[in-house]
Amino acid sequence: MRDYHAHEIGNVAVLGHSGCGKTSIVETMAYRAGAIGQIGNIQSGNTISDYSAEEIARQSSINLSIVPIEWDNCKINLIDVPGTFDFVGETEAALSVCESALIICPSYAGISAGTKQAMYKARDKGKIIYINGLDNPNSDYPTKLQQLKDTYGKGIAPIQVPIMDNNKMVGYVNVAKMEGRMFENGQTHVAPIPEDMMDEVMPIKEMIDEAVANTNDDLLEKFLNEEPFTKEEISWALRQGVMNQTLIPVLCGTSNIGIQILLNSMVAFFPAAGDTCNSIIVENIDTHEEDIIGFNESLPPSLFIFKTIVDPFVGRESLFKVCTGRIQTGMSLLNVNKNEVEKVNKLYIKRGKELIEVDELCAGDIGCMTKLSHSSTNDTL
Repeated sequence: MRDYHAHEIGNVAVLGHSGCGKTSIVETMAYRAGAIGQIGNIQSGNTISDYSAEEIARQSSINLSIVPIEWDNCKINLIDVPGTFDFVGETEAALSVCESALIICPSYAGISAGTKQAMYKARDKGKIIYINGLDNPNSDYPTKLQQLKDTYGKGIAPIQVPIMDNNKMVGYVNVAKMEGRMFENGQTHVAPIPEDMMDEVMPIKEMIDEAVANTNDDLLEKFLNEEPFTKEEISWALRQGVMNQTLIPVLCGTSNIGIQILLNSMVAFFPAAGDTCNSIIVENIDTHEEDIIGFNESLPPSLFIFKTIVDPFVGRESLFKVCTGRIQTGMSLLNVNKNEVEKVNKLYIKRGKELIEVDELCAGDIGCMTKLSHSSTNDTL
């Protein structure tokens, strides 16, 4: 994996109700991006996210897990978060270092408590909703969309309508572009929109047009004049709306189907770590004055430790996000909370339980250090 800079890095928390398929979707995204050679499954206990003995036995996530992937010349640090309410601290830790959130929803009717909590926790983040499990016999996509719109307002912007055959998703209609797509032999091909689906597609098209119109006065005027939006206007509005937290694109599929457009949408719509909207408020430890800074590589190096793991073999692992500058092996950093100096002996990126040694990490990236002498969770170095 090459070095990535702040404008090429996105940190995404994967949230949702327990059992909605977060770990399986992260697994498939890692496979599609070439990070792993085969897709593991929860029943076999061989997923990259759920690797502890307790998680394998329970077949459920307990700890957050970081899975970095490369897609379209960008690095996406996926953080798989437990959906069980008992582990809400893991959700808070993940959201403290993520600019965006991917909300996984089950496809059956009703808004689950886990979905509501995920939406509330990520209220100040850019979001995409992924409706998972369309091959479930109880799935009800139109009803689910309407319930999301009733609950979260006009910002809900569905991008897809699934094309189903015998309870299996065989393609979808890209409503933003009004183009059909069919799946064949693992590839996606352009296809005409089936005539019998237009009655289902047009109400969804109206929902996305309404959401797009609410992002900009010029687009609203165009909408009121009943002028059609161009593809470029819709794409621009979706990105601006996600970055401003006024619009939430909705995608659909299963844990294996529809993952490619999900990855493309994350790159297209989610903000990068280095974008201005992700600037943070900091305190100058000398003057005690507040300032606003971005994830800028030209500033002196600093990092924030958001989680500590005790591994029986490695010892203490400190997971951190680089806030400014570049963190390199061999440098010494001051722990401003404890006024102690820490030496960076080795630097890693973490993929599930695997530690991958690197020489340098840039602002906006997530990494790991082991056996720090004085530092603990929520410390700044």
